[in-house]
Amino acid sequence: MGNHRQIPAKPNPDHQTRFGGFFVFRACNGLGAPGLPNDHKRTPSPLYGRVALLPPKIPIVTHHHGGCRHGKRICEATYRLGHHTAAASSSGLRAATAIIGCSSNHARPWKATVTPSEDSDWQKLSDQVQRALSAGWSNSGMPATASALYSRWWQLETWLRSLVYLELRSAMGSAWADVLPVNSADRQQKDEEYRHMRTPDAQDRLAYLDAGPLLQLTVDQWQLFRFYLPAQKIWAGRIEELKAIRNRIGHCRRPHSDDLDRLEQTLRDLDGGAFLAMSSFNDQLQPNQEWSDVLVRDWIHQEHSEASLIDHARKQYDTSFRLSISRRPWAEPLARNEEQLGNRPGYVWHACWYFRGGRPFNLSKFWRDIEFNKDPIMLVCADTPSSLRVSFSAMEDQRQVSDVIGRSFDAALTTLSLHPGNDDYIEWARRYSNVDPRVHAGTPWAAVEPSMEGVSIFSA
Repeated sequence: MGNHRQIPAKPNPDHQTRFGGFFVFRACNGLGAPGLPNDHKRTPSPLYGRVALLPPKIPIVTHHHGGCRHGKRICEATYRLGHHTAAASSSGLRAATAIIGCSSNHARPWKATVTPSEDSDWQKLSDQVQRALSAGWSNSGMPATASALYSRWWQLETWLRSLVYLELRSAMGSAWADVLPVNSADRQQKDEEYRHMRTPDAQDRLAYLDAGPLLQLTVDQWQLFRFYLPAQKIWAGRIEELKAIRNRIGHCRRPHSDDLDRLEQTLRDLDGGAFLAMSSFNDQLQPNQEWSDVLVRDWIHQEHSEASLIDHARKQYDTSFRLSISRRPWAEPLARNEEQLGNRPGYVWHACWYFRGGRPFNLSKFWRDIEFNKDPIMLVCADTPSSLRVSFSAMEDQRQVSDVIGRSFDAALTTLSLHPGNDDYIEWARRYSNVDPRVHAGTPWAAVEPSMEGVSIFSA
């Protein structure tokens, strides 16, 4: 984020990666954030991944890796090995294993320790879920590889959904959904009839889009996705294989012996692009104070009617605020003599708050409090319990965005705790994992940044 790069602090080794969006990862640095106040320290920021859930007595292998140009860089990888999956195939074993890669200019040898896990994902599952999985594997002829294959597909499809949403919204603003097939909106509307069984993805239009059209969108809008995917001809051919695998999963057909290998190879091929997509979102810079943009005038020169909250928050709540921008990799770079950012495709505005003293805020209540101001919001991200970032496409109307920032400012302060939080980081992120598809607490979109180069996003 330019001079405001946020570098997570050294993690608590007691924190284990247990759940989340689409990968298992934790990487961190022992320093504070350069360019920010000295007391601006980062609490642990592990990132999460939904991987195959494994049976009891799973050994945990934890690797510690040190050294980087910033000083105390520590990366941890947690490998979970299960006897059901291991008995199925080596590919199944890899799919159920959380693997991390971490590179450094000053790498030291990896140190591995193996200890039995009494705190595994399996042990934390409810009895009902354990019985259902065991029955599938033991009594119903369900191949363990099928569970691993579904886990890998979950990673792929949920990643593509989030990528398609962010790139389309960056390019088109609130009109992003206009390029989606009409039947996805029809399905979403029809699903509202079943309010008694509503899911957290009910607000996600892309969750109602079939895998085939979702994959095809990346081809139809190639200019937006070319930096994240293999060469266009290669990707077009890969899509046909992926759709065949998806059909087998969706119709409960036994996997081909190479399906898992094919899917994992695809994830490895997408790994670098996924890192670029997320790290560029968090690679933020300060806007030019001379720009004529409404947001610069309102929130840097403090001319908005709610801008008095900036000094009020600093003095009364020990809370800092800043406005920043980021650029998508496909967007045209800004010229030195630009007079404004304006409605420019591929650029994102970020309104950022940091609450000193380790005081958390209630992200669910924050989202409820801005109920009538959500439309122009792209994402709401929190990489720690004491931080908040509300992001907007530069294609949105800046006057509307400015007013939403003012409303968000008030909501953030009113939901801020008066006392330091002592929640486990994992539990904090879990609490807010189902608020809304646009709300990200401790997810990759909230925390992956360029300084983490070398991590494996999908652990494939």
